[in-house]
Amino acid sequence: MQIVKISNGLVGCKWNLDHLPDEMAGDTSVHVLTSDQETQGVDVGWSFDGTNYTPNPIHLYGSEITVLAYRTRWTIQEQALLDFISIDDPTASMAVRLQKATLRQIQVNLACATVVDLQDERVRAGAVAVLQALNAASSSTVPDVNARAAVILDTPVAYSELPDSKKPLYGQP
Repeated sequence: MQIVKISNGLVGCKWNLDHLPDEMAGDTSVHVLTSDQETQGVDVGWSFDGTNYTPNPIHLYGSEITVLAYRTRWTIQEQALLDFISIDDPTASMAVRLQKATLRQIQVNLACATVVDLQDERVRAGAVAVLQALNAASSSTVPDVNARAAVILDTPVAYSELPDSKKPLYGQP
């Protein structure tokens, strides 16, 4: 039999067991899957609304990734251009210098992070600000800021992108 544990409306764990262990009996977050649900392929990351299970691949591994994983979601060209356009120019206007300083602070914040939560509004706003600055500097770099932001921020998290502290929660894929 397949048994799942629901956490925050998502299947958080799944086990193949011969019987329901006594310590799980009476736990309302633990569900024994029907044969139809097993055939449907209910798995970790699926949503549960109290009655039905639905695939939810975007949340399979949550939204936290390593800093390196976040950086690799950006192309080398984007990273290089960001580095280049964030260099201070003492002869530029104060508004331009402030924009460059803002870009540098976004990079400093990223360097100080231990993980990046793709759903954090600060991360999302920072990514859009960087993409807009890249677009202003070179229109061929980021032709569609919103589409590029969606790729960086909304691509489902891969197991390899998880911080080591999160990997035991999901097991080896």
